Amino acid sequence: MDIQIKDKIDTKKSKCLEGIIFSYEMVKNINSKLYTLCCGINEDKTKIYEALMLCWSFIDSVHRIREILQAFPQLNQKDRKLISFLEGTKITETYRNYIQHLRLELNKNEFVDFPVWGSLSWVDKNNNGKCYKVIIGTNINNVKFSSCAFDRFERKYVSNVSLSMNNLSYNFDIIFNYLKDYYVHFIKWLESNNQRISETLINPIILSTEIQINNNVIT
Repeated sequence: MDIQIKDKIDTKKSKCLEGIIFSYEMVKNINSKLYTLCCGINEDKTKIYEALMLCWSFIDSVHRIREILQAFPQLNQKDRKLISFLEGTKITETYRNYIQHLRLELNKNEFVDFPVWGSLSWVDKNNNGKCYKVIIGTNINNVKFSSCAFDRFERKYVSNVSLSMNNLSYNFDIIFNYLKDYYVHFIKWLESNNQRISETLINPIILSTEIQINNNVIT
């Protein structure tokens, strides 16, 4: 049964829900292919462009989810699960603000010691003790290219893919785990409040239009 739109609050809730579900599915789709794509860069260096596109799309979609959740009607903003999610993913805002205001960032007089699109690194698919980092962008002295962070206590890299800039690391596996855990909690909250997800959100309707063109006559 679809969510019933009875008033302005329900309309807003329906729109927010659509924004969250689609953004989550986008992130999930990116997460399912990003690591495999990065592992193929050694054989095909042109894949770096798609990899960076996915990285920044991931970041932007997580940002959207964070923003919408904080505007979602009747959602308890003091819920510890929500607070944990927002805290665990807050680095997203730093990255998103940087890329949103890239013109201003590049116009600064002070030297920036990281590549414009960040320093991308990933773990070898056959050797979990080895990682790669790609040297991209303008060849300028003192530009830093970072590797994936290694947890000496756990004896493993903290994420299979990482994007670093300005002494920060965006660890995609960690961020996605925060998101996935909260999303499960969010859906349970909806169910407990008798809010059902519209069928068209998970099974979109496809419509078609056909135009007949015969002897330059459109009918």
